[in-house]
Amino acid sequence: MTTITLNKHSFNEQINHGVALVNFYTPSCDACQKQMPIVDELATEIGRKAMIAHLNMDDEAELAAEFKVTSAPTILLFKDGYVIEKLMGLQSKDLLKQKVDQILQIARSCAK
Repeated sequence: MTTITLNKHSFNEQINHGVALVNFYTPSCDACQKQMPIVDELATEIGRKAMIAHLNMDDEAELAAEFKVTSAPTILLFKDGYVIEKLMGLQSKDLLKQKVDQILQIARSCAK
């Protein structure tokens, strides 16, 4: 599965069901430019297990403010629309995969 780009119109629909990872970035941020391909690789690896997306904070400042995202890159992990974890700064693919897998495992445990 590939990453998608979210905006205020698609955001709630995309994060409200299942596990979602959203990369909040700004185009002028060097660390963000390094984070984006890492997030893209993660999306390819995990397939349809979780929704993986990017959100441009410059274009969607209201959404960034709603979730108290004040620096970039910031990654929010959601489960059924609720923020489960917030990671600030450049993150490795291994750590992001571990975080997504943890949320998926908890979700499976709760479903039993």
